[in-house]
Amino acid sequence: MTIHIEWDNVRAEFNDPYTWDEYDAASSKIRDMVAGVSHRVDMITLLNPKISQPPGNGFPHYRRTMLQMPPNFGLFVSVGAGNPVARMIMSTLIKVLRMKTPSAFANSLEDARALIAQCRAAESAQAAVVGNS
Repeated sequence: MTIHIEWDNVRAEFNDPYTWDEYDAASSKIRDMVAGVSHRVDMITLLNPKISQPPGNGFPHYRRTMLQMPPNFGLFVSVGAGNPVARMIMSTLIKVLRMKTPSAFANSLEDARALIAQCRAAESAQAAVVGNS
């Protein structure tokens, strides 16, 4: 498969050209992985800037992916959308698809992991404050 999926929270790596069928299969695998556990699962997507999306309209695929994610799906972090055009496209997708899932950009895998850790720490601190009220 040209989209590699593994646990690291959940990490999807887009290293080779892929088809929409492969994207849909990878999305289903991610959904099943997230649904198979009860804890929060964040997602890191590693985008190869040399790889473009398959021909055709990607919006229905992206929309279906985000709508089908289980409630324990957490932060969505995109790595590799480092140039302003790629960030603009990703930001537009997030707005158009009305993603309720919080999302962010990172410059590296290490930055993505750190961002997730910071987000979780902030949420834990907030929950502790609310719990002590």
